[in-house]
Amino acid sequence: MNWLPSEWRPERLSPSARVGFRHLLPIDVPVVAKLSSVSFPLNYPEYWFHNFCFNAKDEFCAIGCFVEEHLAGFIVVVRDHISYELVHRTTEFERNLAIEADGKLAYVMSLAVDFRFQRLGIGSEMMRVAIANCLCHQLKPKMIYLHVMHDNVGAQKMYSKMGFQHRHTNPRYYYIDRREKAGFILVKDLGAYDSDCAKNKDDAKIVNYQLIRVCIHEMGLLSFTMTWLKTTSIFRFRHLLASDVLAVKKLSKATFESTDDPDWWYEGFCTNRDDDYCAVGCFVDQQLMGYVAISLDYYRKELEKKSTEFEDQLLVEADKKLANVESLVVSRHHQRTGIGSELLRLAIHSCLNHKLTPKIIYLYVDHRNTGAQKLYEKMGFMNRHTEPRYYYDVSGKFQPGFVFVKIL
Repeated sequence: MNWLPSEWRPERLSPSARVGFRHLLPIDVPVVAKLSSVSFPLNYPEYWFHNFCFNAKDEFCAIGCFVEEHLAGFIVVVRDHISYELVHRTTEFERNLAIEADGKLAYVMSLAVDFRFQRLGIGSEMMRVAIANCLCHQLKPKMIYLHVMHDNVGAQKMYSKMGFQHRHTNPRYYYIDRREKAGFILVKDLGAYDSDCAKNKDDAKIVNYQLIRVCIHEMGLLSFTMTWLKTTSIFRFRHLLASDVLAVKKLSKATFESTDDPDWWYEGFCTNRDDDYCAVGCFVDQQLMGYVAISLDYYRKELEKKSTEFEDQLLVEADKKLANVESLVVSRHHQRTGIGSELLRLAIHSCLNHKLTPKIIYLYVDHRNTGAQKLYEKMGFMNRHTEPRYYYDVSGKFQPGFVFVKIL
């Protein structure tokens, strides 16, 4: 899970309570929809939540705040609202705002906080984290705006404290209970915010790395220091997206010259349409340096059609809840740095929190790859079986493959 940097902690929560911010995922759709339904007097269609939780085109910044793994709040920002919405439908004020922002205009589509966690600062912190995330994105908006109901004084005060200004009123923006209600448009200039960050760019990178470690260390998702990286490098672990397919394919071919996997295979776990993959990438300064792809229901995905005798035994042991590490790749220049083990540990943690709840995970490894074998053994995998003719090498000969298994 891609936990985001934040030092913030609500004073009224227990000191031992785990609080974290991360990008929303497809598995979050039901809880996000539920929180939205009790927070707003509007009913949104299910595809609306799917759009930003799947985020297939990387057009949203959708962040959730989790307290003890319970969704306490979420925010959704459209990074480029002109392409997303305003080219199809807009008002005169929004057209002028787009010109003022040089075409780089973001929009806060939704912000909700569970009533049990309101007035703790969660809303303002989600906004801060989302804005920081948008400014680190290649689109880099210059302005951000939102709508708020004219009588929602509490929200207006929060936005005002964060530098938003009331710039316009749409007298008939909301239609609730068969009545039209006015909506205020609040706007924030991100230029000053960005220039303040740029003054201490290198320091910000270091702090960013340290805060990521602080946020997710308790979850066991990241606990190592990459001393080989320059101190200002930013590295992140996140779920792969459809937009990552080309980078994933390029890294695979550069690492394994003999690989000839078809495009649809990469697209399968990057798009993850059926929510049955856990595909995580490691990005160093926004460049993909490693990834892992795990099929969470390998029985349905593959073994129902074709399996070995040993895999049939594993299916019985796992009550058919069997996951498979289809691929684990690390750039040759970044091997032996701990990226592989962290990718695998992070992915396994995500598997354990997935609705499919696999009981056993397994993988194949070339019998000659002793480095990978040692890595898997350190992570609790056991060499349970040998397939004598599993790999077909570049010389045209079959090579044995070891089957490593881990009980979850």
